Amino acid sequence: MRKIMKADKSSTFSIKCDKAVHVVEFCPYEWADNLFAYGTVSKLTIGKLQEDQQSIGFDFEELRSFSLNGARPVALGWSPETSLTLLPRVIKFATANHDFSVRIYSSHLTDDDKVQVAEGHQDYVNDVVFEPHSGERLASVGDDRTCIVWDPDGNQLQRIRLCGEGVTVRWHPQQAEQLLVAERKGCVRILSLQTERILMSLAVGPSEATLFSADWCPLNPLLVCAAVTNKWHVWDMSKSNRPITSAETHVQGARFIRWCSSDSSLVAVAEHMTKQLRVYSLNSPQPVLSTTLLCLSSAPSWHNRIPLVAMGMDRKVYFWSLEKKKLISQHAS
Repeated sequence: MRKIMKADKSSTFSIKCDKAVHVVEFCPYEWADNLFAYGTVSKLTIGKLQEDQQSIGFDFEELRSFSLNGARPVALGWSPETSLTLLPRVIKFATANHDFSVRIYSSHLTDDDKVQVAEGHQDYVNDVVFEPHSGERLASVGDDRTCIVWDPDGNQLQRIRLCGEGVTVRWHPQQAEQLLVAERKGCVRILSLQTERILMSLAVGPSEATLFSADWCPLNPLLVCAAVTNKWHVWDMSKSNRPITSAETHVQGARFIRWCSSDSSLVAVAEHMTKQLRVYSLNSPQPVLSTTLLCLSSAPSWHNRIPLVAMGMDRKVYFWSLEKKKLISQHAS
């Protein structure tokens, strides 16, 4: 077991890593939401994150690591089959990789690790997500302008042609037959998997807009957010296909945007040029958290139950607890 170290007095904890971190992801399912994954260019590490009440911190217990053999991950999606409470124990997830592949990892935490390589993309794969109920399907998008739906063995079930490079794909737990797909050219669409038709298209701005990242609120399927050029937007699809909230970021734009999994009013925005992570509340114009990092090397990820956000920065994974921010700062001082 490794102690997550206190990094400074801004309520930040960190895990030291041997190489630059390219992906971090909390498990989004309530039966396994203490699981956390981070990946470098050579290794994926899976562990349990547990709160230490005595020191007002966290402990990280490493459970398994997977060698990547040069397949650098850029995104990770957990399977709902993952569980440590039932026997046999199962850890299962997929990664989108820079070698144009999707890789599906599974382990019983013994010596029976399996890796399925799903090949079909012709360019960089940018995102991957599992169907959140059965885990019998997963979807990926990439720079080859395709969204591919796979079975857990890496066989193609559907291949959907996009209008531009796919940067984000989301599968909402309340919408099993729909996918959110965001394209770099500035399109955010809700697709029907049954008909492969567009159910909703969101207006993101002028035709020259560049979309960097998008997300579908896990607590409310009507809410969508996206980082587009030098702004971030929020849509309520029950009202209009135009944003209900917009705010400016740095002139070079925000690189990542993520909804909080435990509070639908919180959004994390990571700006590439300023190297800042900011958490905004939809109820306030001022960020509730603003911190400057040395670099941004991964998208942020939120814990499923508490407002704890993680992000990779060079050779560390950092954590910010919004719930106990004041208490932790007092303890550190």
